[in-house]
Amino acid sequence: MVMSSAPEYGRGIVSAVYRASTNLGMALGACIFEAIFSSIVPHGNISPAGVKVPPAVMAGGFRSAYQCAAALFLVGLAISALLLAKRKKAL
Repeated sequence: MVMSSAPEYGRGIVSAVYRASTNLGMALGACIFEAIFSSIVPHGNISPAGVKVPPAVMAGGFRSAYQCAAALFLVGLAISALLLAKRKKAL
C-alpha cells in the first residue's frame, strides 16, 4: 500500500524510510516493554546459578508488559478507526 502510493522515482527512498520506521518501532517497543518488566521484577537476587525470582513475580512482570502492549494496541486501533471514518466522510 505504501509503495503503490509512492512516485516511481522515489520508491527506493520510501522503501528505506518504511523499513527504518518498522525497525525503529520494534526496537523501541522492546526497550519499553523491558523497562516495564524490569520495574516489576526486583533486582539484586542474582546468584552464580542464575536469577532467583519466584515465578509469580516473573508472571507479574510479563502481565504488566502485555497489558501495556494491549493498551497501546487499543489506542492505535481507535486512532486508525477515527482516521478511516474521517477519510470515508471526506469521500
